[in-house]
Amino acid sequence: MSASEKTASILIGLGVAILAMLVSSCATVRKATYPPDFVYLEKQEVSSSMQRMAISINKLDRLLSDTADQSESKQENVLSELNNIESITRSLEPGSNQSNHPLIDQHMDNFRDQLMMAKSAIGQDPPNYYPAGRLIGQCHGCHIQQ
Repeated sequence: MSASEKTASILIGLGVAILAMLVSSCATVRKATYPPDFVYLEKQEVSSSMQRMAISINKLDRLLSDTADQSESKQENVLSELNNIESITRSLEPGSNQSNHPLIDQHMDNFRDQLMMAKSAIGQDPPNYYPAGRLIGQCHGCHIQQ
């Protein structure tokens, strides 16, 4: 290996090491620069959670689209998807704190309220699917691009 190749190899290794240290120290820097009650949501975490939520919303939409099916299993499947959406929502909630994602902060309380109303309505006898349909409509209203 020539001297220039060795130098290039050393520089690449040094660059990778510095990058690794910078990435690992970001969380430490955030702790020092943000207030203690601030919740930092990683971009990848938000993206992954929103993708999982979109999958559940689409499953819920397919379940509700079958208006002929009024079986108990439909009710259970709809409730299962709503529970899944609730679980995903909890992973994105900053609680009473503020996060680095203002849209989530601004809309999460209303979304959670609508979700709870949909779950409550599904538990009625007979189940009321309208609030779950409204929840789907709210998601599609903001996220479906024309």
